[in-house]
Amino acid sequence: MTSSRLPAGAMEAVLLSLLATTGGPVAATEPATDDTTVTVSASGKRFVTVLGYSVQDRPIKAFFRGDPNGPNQVVVLGQMHGDERAGVRTARWLQRHVDVNRDSGVWIIPTMNPDGFAANTRQNAKGVDLNRNWPTNGWKDSGYGTCCWGGPRPASAPEVRAMRGFLKEIRPDYIASIHQPYGVIASNGKDVAYEKRLTQRLGLPRTEVSVRAVPKREEPQDKGETIAPTLTSWYNDVRPGTSVTIEYVRRPNTHFVRVKAGRGLLRSMRAFQR
Repeated sequence: MTSSRLPAGAMEAVLLSLLATTGGPVAATEPATDDTTVTVSASGKRFVTVLGYSVQDRPIKAFFRGDPNGPNQVVVLGQMHGDERAGVRTARWLQRHVDVNRDSGVWIIPTMNPDGFAANTRQNAKGVDLNRNWPTNGWKDSGYGTCCWGGPRPASAPEVRAMRGFLKEIRPDYIASIHQPYGVIASNGKDVAYEKRLTQRLGLPRTEVSVRAVPKREEPQDKGETIAPTLTSWYNDVRPGTSVTIEYVRRPNTHFVRVKAGRGLLRSMRAFQR
């Protein structure tokens, strides 16, 4: 697929910038098997860094595996809504078991809503639905106090600003944004082949998914069209890479969440070491 890949060596500079901005690799709150320094293994570099902080000052962590200068950079986002928890389990499994091919770099972000995860709430600590707060022409300020309030202004949430800045720097070729509970691959039509690979690997049907509290569904963005204020719609509009929203079922089994989804996502994004 066509991508605005950074020149050779430039990704190293981006990584150094990220590490400098956040004070370098940081200790994780997960078990001691998580990285606290940059290391090199047979499958490439491994480290954890902080992308930013939540309303309640919790870190938003990204775990990197692979080649930072590889032609295929991908992101697995385990959670945006704090009460949709299965994707976090997928991300944590990938942290420990991922085998990345030599051409890829994999960024694993268990949650971009650590406050919501801690409180088991959809929204962040200020009641903002992080998947309605992205700066598109479909953002709305209505719905305060509801499940899907988009916040007082576009990108008002620090979590969204952190993720937006990260994605603009890394420019991933593929993003997998995991949600629940509809059990589908949310088709947007930007890269149908990627969607079909996800369907094949995860066993979930492709279908259009309406976005509550916005006037249009997530779909290919034509100029003048209303663009949903979601991560996927925003990214698909501003970058040549592709984001797809993946909806697990409400209660997926352990094998699906870990092995099937973990390997299936990386295979779908051309990043799995065979």
